[in-house]
Amino acid sequence: MALFVEKVLFPVVVALIVAIFGGKFPGVSDWTQRILLTLAVFFATWFVTYSWPKGFLRPSPQPPADGVVRAAAPSVPRVSRAESPALVNPVTANAGAGSGSTYTADRQTIINQAPGSVVNLPQIDDRVPELAGTWYRDVVATIYKTLDPDATISVGHWIDSPEGLRKVDIWIRGKIANKNSNILLKCIDTASGAPIDINTVDEFDSLLTDSAADEGFICSNTGFTQKALLKAARVNIGMLSVLKSDDDKFHAVAETQTVSELIKIEKCEADISPVNPEDLEYLKLHSFTLSDLYFAEKPVVNWIGDEVGKMASPDRLEKSVRYTFKEPVLMREKTHSFLVRGLTIRIEATKGLYTHKIIIESKAAIYDHLNHSVRTASGELKITPEDVRHWKPLEKDDSTEFEYPRISGGTNSATIRSAALVGRPKKDDTPSPDLNSLVEGREVLESCEW
Repeated sequence: MALFVEKVLFPVVVALIVAIFGGKFPGVSDWTQRILLTLAVFFATWFVTYSWPKGFLRPSPQPPADGVVRAAAPSVPRVSRAESPALVNPVTANAGAGSGSTYTADRQTIINQAPGSVVNLPQIDDRVPELAGTWYRDVVATIYKTLDPDATISVGHWIDSPEGLRKVDIWIRGKIANKNSNILLKCIDTASGAPIDINTVDEFDSLLTDSAADEGFICSNTGFTQKALLKAARVNIGMLSVLKSDDDKFHAVAETQTVSELIKIEKCEADISPVNPEDLEYLKLHSFTLSDLYFAEKPVVNWIGDEVGKMASPDRLEKSVRYTFKEPVLMREKTHSFLVRGLTIRIEATKGLYTHKIIIESKAAIYDHLNHSVRTASGELKITPEDVRHWKPLEKDDSTEFEYPRISGGTNSATIRSAALVGRPKKDDTPSPDLNSLVEGREVLESCEW
């Protein structure tokens, strides 16, 4: 009503008063003069009252009877809402005036407990951009809950910062990896499939500084650039990925470098001991080779290859071993068959350290890119080494330091160490003949430490 009186009725009344009692102008009729003067005064009065900054007929705002001033919420651009889960654990926040403010998750308002003001904010979720890859975030939280069942895991958590409330992906509190910690996790699944770059590390480092977390990790479904890994290592931010080999939505590959012992069989020979001397002469005369020898229609050389694997262990080399059968066994060389009472296997081998890549797969695990470690929640782990032809020897004067990858599950932990054996004799993929059940004695004739 005050607005109507000020903007409309008041200019009309002023204009009419001036028109009725106004003076006369020579050469202008009374009615023409009154009409023109009325219009001029009306627009002049309306302009003055409209341009007045606060108005002069409306009273100044007064505090309500309860003595509390209610301020309007600031205008905030609206963005799409995230599919956020229920908020958990109210956190301390700053209401902008006074102290002792408490964020309540159910009403999503900030209430100042001290005498002063009550500020009604819009829905807080509406002020926060949607968290990318919420499905990935939920999987990470589920795996961590399996790994650390005693920890408290909050998804879509709110934290306080100098700039106000900020929403984070996962907040973990309690006993984690056998120590009490507060951990902040950021989970990212980029739609483009591009690895996480150094800019994301910088942004998360700022958020980590503002939080009360002891540790911070970025969990990416698409890996990281080399610069991002270097920056994260410098500022102590962990770089993780979820391993789920049975789900095509998970693209991270746990590929790391390790050191393995490579044993090479340089030479392998076998002396056959036939029962009849005539058979021995026959074998010498016809250029006998191991690949031509069969027992029960299976190549004996495949069984010899299995035994060579036992002779050349990572700790000890058995250079010569004699096998004696319980009773003579019938073997065949091409078209000639003969009885054998035993045989002796002799090998020459070398061993060295080689660097190579390995791929670690699991149905549910967390891979640490910086520490080359895997925490598995499923108990199943598959390790695939790079083809041995691509292994590189580690020279004695090489000063490069290598750490063995680690795996853990529950309270158990172990390093990933391996050894490979190449050069074992083998004819084909035919199963080895069952000669072990016929062996009466195995005698090591010569052996040595590596």
